[in-house]
Parts: sequence; structure tokens; C-alpha cells
Amino acid sequence: MITRKLFTFSIYFVLFTQVFAVPIFAKASYNKDIKDINVADIVTRKVKKHNEHSNYNKSKNISIAAKVLNMPEEDLKKQINDGKSLYDILKDAGKLQEFKDQTLIELRSHLDDEVKRGRLTPENANKLYDAKKSKIESWDGSIPNSSEKKH
Repeated sequence: MITRKLFTFSIYFVLFTQVFAVPIFAKASYNKDIKDINVADIVTRKVKKHNEHSNYNKSKNISIAAKVLNMPEEDLKKQINDGKSLYDILKDAGKLQEFKDQTLIELRSHLDDEVKRGRLTPENANKLYDAKKSKIESWDGSIPNSSEKKH
């Protein structure tokens, strides 16, 4: 009789731990892992990624402008550091439209590469191109997200 009760208890114990206890402990462990995530680290990573993207765009624009102006990038950066805007430099040299055209060529090439890599669909690439194209063509020297003009 005792062995039967012990056997029945063992079966119920195993079933209880499998059905209730393991998921509860697993959930507690999962919640502990979530609590250990530092929100500041996530925000910092996103800001860093945004800044890297922004710096890439700036260096790409300077690279394109230097080619259009037929000058070393260092000379162009020096003029910008001296307080002249990229817009003014291009406009004074009569190369503003050529810069915009070259920027659109580079953009199309970049988007085509993204499509080839499978990161963008052709439709999304065309939408992005059209959106950027209107911004590039209408660029008047103002800084994006700012009403202050640099010319």
C-alpha cells in the first residue's frame, strides 16, 4: 500500500514539475534576463549608429564635392572649418548643379547595390530614390530639420 501511494505521489510530482514548476522557473529566469538589459546601452547603441550614419553622409558629400570641384578633400574640409558652407563653396564655383547630379548618381548606385544584396526591394529603392531626389534637387543650403539657411 505504501509503495502504491509512493508511486502515485511520484507520478503526480513529476507531472506537476513538468507542467507547472518548469515553466514558472523558466519564466522567472527569462524575466531576470530582461531586467538585466540596460536601457541606456540600447539607447547609446542607437544614437551611435545614427551618428555613424550621419558622419558617413557628411564624408560622402565632401567626397563628392571634392571630385566635382577637382580639389583634395583636405582643402575642402579646411574651407568648411574656416566657416564657409559647402553650399556657398559649390555655388561660388558654379558647381552646385553638378554636385546635385553627381549625388543622385551615387545614390542610385548605392540603392542598386542594396537591391542586389537583397536589403531592399526594387520598389522600395525607387521610392527612396524619388524621396531623396526631391530633397537633393531642392537643397538651398539649409540644414535638414532647421529653418536657418547657410547662404
